[in-house]
Amino acid sequence: MPFTHDWRTTFGKLLGTYERETAEMEFVFCVERDCSHSLAIHEKRNQLSFRLFEMVAGMSAITDAREAIIGILKADSAVAALVGTRVFGDELPRSETDNRESTGRKTVVISPGGGSPPSYTTATLPLEGALINVFCYGETLYQAEVVRRTVYGALKGVQRVVQGTVLIHWVRPAGGAASGRDPNTDWPVKWNSWQYLADERAVA
Repeated sequence: MPFTHDWRTTFGKLLGTYERETAEMEFVFCVERDCSHSLAIHEKRNQLSFRLFEMVAGMSAITDAREAIIGILKADSAVAALVGTRVFGDELPRSETDNRESTGRKTVVISPGGGSPPSYTTATLPLEGALINVFCYGETLYQAEVVRRTVYGALKGVQRVVQGTVLIHWVRPAGGAASGRDPNTDWPVKWNSWQYLADERAVA
């Protein structure tokens, strides 16, 4: 069943239909004691239960905003000129770090930033707001900074952008830059924290 803005009304009507129709069939069965009616009741229950499940599953599916932000960076020509398609979620993949002779490579990693979501996203509005950390790697700290500034320019311009089926309302910096070396790879890295606001519902 397609998602509608008035899903509570639709859900209530569907639940009411389920309760009414199964009650009516149970009444017929009790009066007539006909086995065929009993089978009809169970079949109708299964059909309506499946429709309810489909609707609830559709309402609870939340879009992946972080994956959309990764897609936005990959599609940005300035970012792609530096890192190619090396924009990853959560961590550096083994394919990037197995070369023990590597002292660093221009790469971007986006990971969850923790913290509490904005209060207006915890009510009934279909919005997701969260913090992310954007780690920018390079051969040196200077090259990592080049990547960071390019990524910064790409993200700060995100305003009501649709990436795939995800609507990103905005992406905003949530702090200044920091630098260091990745404790696992010893690669030079610069990073920023960002906050985003996205629609939880998929768009066409």
